[in-house]
Amino acid sequence: MNWKRIFLGFFLILILFSLCVYYNSYHESKLEYPSTSAILSYYPEGSAVSVTGSVLRLNDNGFELLDSNGKTEYEIRSSKHVNPGDNVQLIGILGPSYTIESTRIIVETAWSYEFVLFRSALALIFLIFIFLRYWKFDFKTFEFLRRS
Repeated sequence: MNWKRIFLGFFLILILFSLCVYYNSYHESKLEYPSTSAILSYYPEGSAVSVTGSVLRLNDNGFELLDSNGKTEYEIRSSKHVNPGDNVQLIGILGPSYTIESTRIIVETAWSYEFVLFRSALALIFLIFIFLRYWKFDFKTFEFLRRS
């Protein structure tokens, strides 16, 4: 066994894990518009906020949105046509009682979201098949070798 390669691989995985933890901890504080975590912590009423989630139901003035964390429901005032189950990204002005007057909305229909996931899974299976057809992993030296 080549211990240098094992140590290097472990060290690179550790660096990648550290970067992922750092990103997860601090990416919300660098956003241009406050998101749900900021809304829940200090509720910046009257300021522009960014919210992402899925449409629960329609109402007279717009629709109700369940945030992507699955805990917070917003009442969105908008004239944009959406259907229940659609994924929505919006920027709007935060009002009282989790009400948002939308200024910009991006709607991704439920079927197109599922199609992207399905298409990505098929592409991943295809790429794994192609990779394993031309390459193999040698466990003695911990390296990928080209098949002959």
